[in-house]
Amino acid sequence: MNDLQQRIFKQLRGARYFQEISDAMLQKLLAFAEFRCFEEGAIILRQGERNQVVYCLLKGSVVVEMDDQTLCILQRNGDLFGEMSVLSDAPCNATVRAFEDVEAATLSVEVLKKIRENSSHELHAIFYQWLTRILMDKLTMTSEKAKHFEEANQRLKQVNQALDEAYHGLDS
Repeated sequence: MNDLQQRIFKQLRGARYFQEISDAMLQKLLAFAEFRCFEEGAIILRQGERNQVVYCLLKGSVVVEMDDQTLCILQRNGDLFGEMSVLSDAPCNATVRAFEDVEAATLSVEVLKKIRENSSHELHAIFYQWLTRILMDKLTMTSEKAKHFEEANQRLKQVNQALDEAYHGLDS
């Protein structure tokens, strides 16, 4: 491994999506990865456009926006973005912008397809473990948002009911 790959390896070793991957397999995965840098403010992915790359955040942070509304800020080592558009082969459903200078490891859709479609590829099982963890995280996040939405909806119903009662009390 060259110096850059060693540095990326060390960063990914502690990242949540890569903790369960053996050192040997992580090194093999890194052989397919590319390293990219983005300056603060750079648009990395644009909502509605095609994406051919999965990004793994190594340094910095990105803001994820949909219809000019901030959804979240990713800032943890190993946070992934772009994976949903790559997996679904659909245009990006959000814009991702560098909130500060960003360093990322990337895997192209071509590499991921080769791994996914070849069941004897040594990284095939890791690909599906990785995919399962990503989807579990997305489902957990969606469930939490749905729970918060339901709680807010219940509070609004209570406020509305109290206002209705107060309004009807004025009529009496």
